Amino acid sequence: MTSPITCARIHLNAVSALLLLAVTAATAPAINIIAIGDSITQGGNSSGVTNGTKLAYASYRYPLFFQLTGAGYDVDFVGPQNETRTPTSYWPINTALYPLYATTFDHDHAGYWGQTSANIKTPVVNWLNTVSADQAPDIAIINIGTNDAAGGVAVATFTANLQGIVAALRAVNPDVTLILSNLAGIDKPEYAAAFATYNAAIADFAANPANSTPTSGIVLADIKSGLPDNALYDLIHPNEIGEAHLAQVYFDAIAASLVPEPAALALLAGVATLAAVVILRRRSHARSSG
Repeated sequence: MTSPITCARIHLNAVSALLLLAVTAATAPAINIIAIGDSITQGGNSSGVTNGTKLAYASYRYPLFFQLTGAGYDVDFVGPQNETRTPTSYWPINTALYPLYATTFDHDHAGYWGQTSANIKTPVVNWLNTVSADQAPDIAIINIGTNDAAGGVAVATFTANLQGIVAALRAVNPDVTLILSNLAGIDKPEYAAAFATYNAAIADFAANPANSTPTSGIVLADIKSGLPDNALYDLIHPNEIGEAHLAQVYFDAIAASLVPEPAALALLAGVATLAAVVILRRRSHARSSG
């Protein structure tokens, strides 16, 4: 029969293990997230006119940031950019839609208005080549290809540029998680075939095992499916409804990637179960001894 002293020691060890896990989680560094893309990522076009002043959209990054922090994730948006298309002093952000833009919102990103994958790859790779270790992305959201598809860029060229971005991300963090977005497209019939071709190529890229590594997988984020009819303010760029849709899709992909590894879950569950069993045994022993 296990002695009360042994039970107490086991109980203390179990509690200590739980506390260690809790402290480790509490002291872990923030999760670095980079949003790579074109105008849909950068944001900044008109959300209307108020008192004669054009106001700008902030992009999906705004609702995504507050969804993540609101869910308890400690995140740091990183990247070489920190403005929308035009400086906010010139084209102010619509504060009715984005009340925390100038205070607690994290502005950093890698969005480049109007650029193809080739012209996005160059500044992103240059930044990654010089980024400090504490800013290396843990998660990358990649939404590129809209300007390629609309401009007739060959899919093979786009894919090569995408591979270059992926390789540069893995060079600074071999464990980076890649959230690869398909394209919402342009709401004009003449572009439908090109965007269907691009979205098929993006899905194939994400699904191809050769493009993943044991420590760096690719998650396909399907923003095309379920996109509300009134989500684009100019047939191309998301309004606040479209931004919320994109943010939700990306949030779901990120949250799924941040679930603890099965081994960690098993350890935590095992320690918690052990602690519960020991407590029950101690209570049973106390009752039988009384």
